[in-house]
Amino acid sequence: MKILFDASTLYSIKGGGIYNYLVKLLPRLIEKAKASSDQLILLNLYFRKKGSLPDSISEKYPTLSFRFPVKLLNHFWIKYSFPDMSLFFNNIDIVHSPHFSLPVMSRTKKILTVNDITYLKYPEYFRPADRKLNDYGYKKLLPVNIKRADRIIAISQHTKDELLDYFKIPPEKVSVVHIGCDIPPQYSHDDINKKLAKYNLIKDEFIYFPVGSIEPRKNINRTVTAFSKTKSRKIKLVISGVGNSDWLKAIDTTSVIMLQWDNESDKNALFQGSLFVVYPSLYEGFGMPLVEAMGNGKAVLTSNTTSLKEISGGAAFTVNPENIDEIINGFNLLINNNTLRSDLEIKSLTRAKCFTWDKMTDSIYDVYKSTQ
Repeated sequence: MKILFDASTLYSIKGGGIYNYLVKLLPRLIEKAKASSDQLILLNLYFRKKGSLPDSISEKYPTLSFRFPVKLLNHFWIKYSFPDMSLFFNNIDIVHSPHFSLPVMSRTKKILTVNDITYLKYPEYFRPADRKLNDYGYKKLLPVNIKRADRIIAISQHTKDELLDYFKIPPEKVSVVHIGCDIPPQYSHDDINKKLAKYNLIKDEFIYFPVGSIEPRKNINRTVTAFSKTKSRKIKLVISGVGNSDWLKAIDTTSVIMLQWDNESDKNALFQGSLFVVYPSLYEGFGMPLVEAMGNGKAVLTSNTTSLKEISGGAAFTVNPENIDEIINGFNLLINNNTLRSDLEIKSLTRAKCFTWDKMTDSIYDVYKSTQ
């Protein structure tokens, strides 16, 4: 079996959800193919190479490139089903895309991974500046490629259910494959404080909110408001994220801190050094920050909706993310109830071990085999 995996994301700007999990997944998927006497080839569709491959992806891995402007290529594929990439890439059995774009390949089985359909259901959760790009991806590319794909991989049961409801596709066309999770080493108390010193933080004196990208669906305003109304000892709320943080000017920045971590080690120290983690997002297709928090063995306050209820699996304290009183109550309980926090920390780590990169790799490979 010869598999062509669209790894174009890795040649683009570093970062983002798909980039972050491909860095962990692809080396394992390539090794799985070798062990099965198959071949997995990376595809790069970017016209210009924008960056170097991450360290985990060897330059020696077999790679094919098609130097053509991606947006124009997608236009031809969507409008005219041309060019047929089977003419350029011979003897490919499966092509797998982890994002909206899916090549036209008439002689090849096509697999599409869908992370969520947030924008189709809740466009108000996105910044106006992002809507042009999302209109293009969600409304032009995705509907056509959902039909074109022979099989679809959804990263949660929640995403699968929404795909079935929105696009009216048969259930057997969609397989659920959860994303893997790292279980980082547990740092000592002193090591955590050393790593946190650069951010002027002290272990157990802050709550961590790993927002990621700053956007309306992350529920930042309600979370900050709820935090400001907690009945607690003096403690800080630390928010890590990328994007416009002008809203910080309107709040008490002595108790709410915005930062960006420098590396994976610092990120894990922020998780492990926090009293607990809060992540009451309004909508998630999976919820990597939740899984990362559980992998670091932290108690988590999260939403009882979308995929977060599914992924937390009873191992987190859940609230209605639109009910500020529930968020306030969750803050107060987790700040003041040591027994509850300790119980959730044990449950978190147990739950995190359900999400492994090897399990993700095996599940994807099962989809490959069943497509043949």
